[in-house]
Amino acid sequence: MTVAYYSFGSVWTPALEEIGTLGPGRWVSFYVLDLYLLHVWYNRPGYNRGVRYIDASTVSQREDTFTDEELQAQVQTPLRRRFLLPPEGKIPITPVAYVILHNSHFVVVVQDTEAKTVHVVGSMCQKALVRQEWLDCHGDIIMAHVCRIHGWPTPDPHTVTIRHVAPPQNGYDCALVVVQVAMSLFREGLQLDASGNLKTPLMECAHNIRLHMYDLFKNTIIPKLHQEHERRRLFPLHMRWEWKTWVTTCLEDSAPSLDEEGHPSLLQLSFGAEEEKAP
Repeated sequence: MTVAYYSFGSVWTPALEEIGTLGPGRWVSFYVLDLYLLHVWYNRPGYNRGVRYIDASTVSQREDTFTDEELQAQVQTPLRRRFLLPPEGKIPITPVAYVILHNSHFVVVVQDTEAKTVHVVGSMCQKALVRQEWLDCHGDIIMAHVCRIHGWPTPDPHTVTIRHVAPPQNGYDCALVVVQVAMSLFREGLQLDASGNLKTPLMECAHNIRLHMYDLFKNTIIPKLHQEHERRRLFPLHMRWEWKTWVTTCLEDSAPSLDEEGHPSLLQLSFGAEEEKAP
């Protein structure tokens, strides 16, 4: 399987520029963190398991001025392709996870829309102030945005339960806490304790997590970027379509087959949608 975000420059270019932030004692770049989690989510074993990750670009996208038709064409259709969702019909309401930066700290937000509950993991504030902090970082607006782009009903923010878990951490390793919590969500799904709070994994040494992330970039992500660059150079028509839609595809590493006019055929989506026409 080839993942087309490797050819989506705005996703990976800033991450490579800031890969040095994986060094000891440094605040990890949001771009590095986001690309790493996106890669891990797409390549996790079993696409029907775990909590779905929503990347920072999708979370920060604003659709306030879109009509329903514009929202469907410009946001929901690419979203379905990007996250392996059904090409038609209602998108199932499932828990999703995303990362926000608040008060110079990364936190994981697990949005359980059906249960009208948000789990916030990370150093946010004192427990008594968590709802106010969630509102201050526009958590209610982000939740409404995530609901709208999926076509889900948006809960009244006053009825949403906010649960906060703060694993121990220092002043600069919050991104490594985020990585470990997200990995657990990808593997195990939404696991709650008897009190209804999100279970968090036993935290490993941050140095080991930094080394693992660097190793993944060096030996997997960067070589794939080189591979995608060559594909883009050899088959520009093909890659233009891929750039615009950012989808996960079933294209093999070999050259694509040609259509009746002798052009590279477009990618067959992995969820089985019919092959699309070139723009």
